[in-house]
Amino acid sequence: MPRSAEMVEPIELQRPRLWLRRWRAEDLPALAARVSFSTAGNERARRLMEAIGLRRDPPGDFLHSRLSDGRPLRPHPLYRLCREDWEAAHG
Repeated sequence: MPRSAEMVEPIELQRPRLWLRRWRAEDLPALAARVSFSTAGNERARRLMEAIGLRRDPPGDFLHSRLSDGRPLRPHPLYRLCREDWEAAHG
């Protein structure tokens, strides 16, 4: 999976239908991946990310830097859709 040195585009989950319409094959060659994240307990957001094809990337999970240890919102799982996976699914 691509890492931070490669070009990625973060996905904003607030308006998924809007950016899904803008996702075109010609946009993807310049990008190594599209990424999104949420809090660990936000099951609705995590289900949405999986429904649109993003997959969990456990090595990319992180702790929010502005929240102190022990806060339940601190863990953030990272989800990613690599260009190769998108191309395989959409020809």
